[in-house]
Amino acid sequence: MSSDNQARDRRPVVSKPVGAVATEVPVQKAPEPPSKLPEVLKFPLVLALSISIAELLYPLDAEFNRNALLDFSRPTFENEIVPVVAVGLWKVLELSLGWFGGLDDIDMLCFTLLTHIPHAYFLRIFYFLPIQPIFIGFFTTILANVAPFYLLRRRNAHNNPDPTHALTKDPQIAHITALVATSMYAIPVVASMTSWLPTHLATYFYGLRTLEPAQTAVFWSMLLTLFPIGYAARNFIFHPLANTSSITLVNKATAAYSSGKRVEVLEFDPETATLFQTVHRNVAWWTYLQPRTQIWVSRTALLTSWIVANTAFKAFMEVEGAELPGALGWSSVWGLGTLMASGVLGWIAGVQV
Repeated sequence: MSSDNQARDRRPVVSKPVGAVATEVPVQKAPEPPSKLPEVLKFPLVLALSISIAELLYPLDAEFNRNALLDFSRPTFENEIVPVVAVGLWKVLELSLGWFGGLDDIDMLCFTLLTHIPHAYFLRIFYFLPIQPIFIGFFTTILANVAPFYLLRRRNAHNNPDPTHALTKDPQIAHITALVATSMYAIPVVASMTSWLPTHLATYFYGLRTLEPAQTAVFWSMLLTLFPIGYAARNFIFHPLANTSSITLVNKATAAYSSGKRVEVLEFDPETATLFQTVHRNVAWWTYLQPRTQIWVSRTALLTSWIVANTAFKAFMEVEGAELPGALGWSSVWGLGTLMASGVLGWIAGVQV
């Protein structure tokens, strides 16, 4: 038997159940061998490293931030253990979302920026927080969040230094998509500031220093101010979408890496499907989505939920006089901007819903 025939025989064979049509698609190069460190130990190590880094940098953070934050920081609760435990559990939850959400160090960097910028911006414009403590706070938070992921998780394929997709290689497309994402955030922020938001903040934030930035907000200046968050959104949402195949996976086992060049992938056929297969298709709809759509839905849900939750949590826990409705009102503006930015970036990347 010739070598060509032998290679053909080694190709993975997937049986076609009733109601499914098999199509062949290219398979990417097999991933590198997994780390020798057991997976069960990696996340506890991430927590330990993050806490250790935060503790090491705490004196630096406290030295630069203490005086700047004293003017508007919420006083300690009667039971001092409550805020300490709440903040600690919140940090564990943030790292858990990143780790079990499949983020690598670059993804975690963008995720941290996206979910912490709204609160820093709030303190900057409404409470006159100086730039220096903002940068020091970001430095400590980013290092504590990103360094453990850099050390313990292999970088995702879409964050490789040399991406192969044309949409991610062209620097002009990179800047344009970042600008589009920025505008999607700027629109709801400016629209809210020039309408209902000042009254809402004045009602639910006792001791607010000023409302002038909200009353004088202009779209073009906001576009420049929010460009970092737009660029981070572009990297977090658009970059993985543009580097993901658009094949449809029904049985994930068929997508396993193999030594062959091609692999068969099953697709749902409503004309020949049985009743059980149709019910399964409607109940387990997530498994029938294209990989690109799965990434888009999961990352949008992760980013939107956490940018709202984290912004509201930090405002309510840190700012004196802040009430929960006010914190949620401010954070909802950023949640809407995330949905708008993700929707446009998904459309550009060719997501099929």
